[in-house]
Amino acid sequence: WKDTANSRILLTSDAFLGNEIVFDVELMTIPNITFTITIEVLKDQEKLPDAAFEFVPEFDNGHIFHGKVMHSTYDLVNNIVTIEGDHVAEELEHQRIPTNYAVKEKTFEEIYETDETLQGKFNAEDWTFKFVDEAKDVRFSYLFSNQDKLTALTDACKQTEKVFWRISLTEERTIEIGFFGQYVDEYLVNDFNMVGNSF
Repeated sequence: WKDTANSRILLTSDAFLGNEIVFDVELMTIPNITFTITIEVLKDQEKLPDAAFEFVPEFDNGHIFHGKVMHSTYDLVNNIVTIEGDHVAEELEHQRIPTNYAVKEKTFEEIYETDETLQGKFNAEDWTFKFVDEAKDVRFSYLFSNQDKLTALTDACKQTEKVFWRISLTEERTIEIGFFGQYVDEYLVNDFNMVGNSF
């Protein structure tokens, strides 16, 4: 739990009232999460959770969820607060690529890592784009038009037959790009659609 990029507050599992936390993770979407904690654990905070707060629960199976508070509901009768959050990848929807920017026969690795002329246009500061399998070598051509960085990545993947992106569940601020599924008649088919976690 942190209210700035440089400070963290550790919450133990009992703060979550013994409730299991379940969240859905689908390919090429921003996952969200909801959980309830006791107000007691927040009593020493200078301010209560709002959109400035980020949280990173760590689960028994080694997964993490780096989230950002989107909404909080306080129940003063039962002394609890319910937090609704999106993954911090949501911030990439507020960063845009150049208007009418064309790439021709570029690989994902060139666009997100090695081509210096493209640095900062598609990737983002403090974010890691990690390649799985041989997805880094897939080439595509596309004309991007006034898109946010996450939509641009989705559209880039859609120019291929089998490249997708997903949020990393083991590393913070990391997007994995790889062969995670397949397109069938415009529908996404994959084996990575739900993760149930408990502390």
